Amino acid sequence: MNKCFIVVLILLQSCSFFRSINPDKDRDFTTDPVANPIETTLDSILKDPEGYIGVSVIFDAVFNKVHEDIWSPVLTKFTPEHYISFSVWLPTDEITQKNTANIVETLFVRKTSKHIQGVFYAERYQNVTIKGKVANAFNNLPWIEVYEIVSFGKMAKVEHNTE
Repeated sequence: MNKCFIVVLILLQSCSFFRSINPDKDRDFTTDPVANPIETTLDSILKDPEGYIGVSVIFDAVFNKVHEDIWSPVLTKFTPEHYISFSVWLPTDEITQKNTANIVETLFVRKTSKHIQGVFYAERYQNVTIKGKVANAFNNLPWIEVYEIVSFGKMAKVEHNTE
């Protein structure tokens, strides 16, 4: 009886169902996931998110804030248990305090990433260069796993509306 139980446990452990629970199952830890990213613009990624799925990218943006509440764990790999979310503006946008229409909220960094401090280091309205990989295109938006905020630039020009 005990031998049968052990055999069943071993079979279940190798079952793809249990493998799918592991968020790292598709990650290759032997190579740098973004060793040769394609230099592009966030605007280009937004215009064709499906065309960038699986592509390592590097692009400029203007940092907005950490902890956006946009999660779709059923349709994407991003969960609040494993990732921190944040948002950015396109660097070409005219940024105002009330301009929320052009905010891209679907950027995520793994909580175990050695580069996570960059997300907390960046200030609102600061120009940043982001390196990551487009993981999904859900709701016609690119869901980007960020591996690193490569550089921190000057503060963007912000119009403070009093309306």
